[in-house]
Amino acid sequence: MSSRYERRRGSAGGAVLLLIAAAALVVAILAICTDIFSGKKAPDKDTDTPPVTQTDGENTGDGTQSGDKQDTTGDTDNTDADNAGDGKSDVTTTKPASSNVITTSDKPYQSGGVYVVGSAGYEMYNYVGSLAEKYQSTVNAVADSLSGVSQVYAMAIPLSSGITLPDELFSDIPGSDQAQAEKDILAGMGQNVKTIPLHDVMMSHRTEYIYFRTD
Repeated sequence: MSSRYERRRGSAGGAVLLLIAAAALVVAILAICTDIFSGKKAPDKDTDTPPVTQTDGENTGDGTQSGDKQDTTGDTDNTDADNAGDGKSDVTTTKPASSNVITTSDKPYQSGGVYVVGSAGYEMYNYVGSLAEKYQSTVNAVADSLSGVSQVYAMAIPLSSGITLPDELFSDIPGSDQAQAEKDILAGMGQNVKTIPLHDVMMSHRTEYIYFRTD
């Protein structure tokens, strides 16, 4: 073969290869363009996911919901406050009732100014109005002189005969009613005196060892 024929044959082969490469390039470009413009296919609706619903109000755009809302934490706090405020509780605590009664089988007798019951001796008390007034006057004078400097307190401490004496003997022991005597004494105190009633408080503890067994 002549050199001229060889050159033509080589030129034809190169042209074929160029055409094949060009065709492949065109196909690739078309595929890329098709994928870009058509986009991905939208997925089918997920039937397993429940639809999202909104309550009254509008979405604020920051992920929060405006409109009517209820604060369940606040409701719980309010409920607790209501339960605490009404003074009621689901838990009931029952304490056994304690007797505040004092009794005796001993026969009482008097020895001078002492009322003896068994092994206990009770001083008999007599209220004297003039002495009570002198006491009131003295305490009021001291309280007035110390006004703005010191607080003055007054209390009328009952004898054991007015507190721990057996109940059935209150009407038998000679003397005055100590509960009434306390009221009369404290009633005469002035405005600068702070009074402290003791009789009723001590009566609530009368079964305890709050006095020696004798006055």
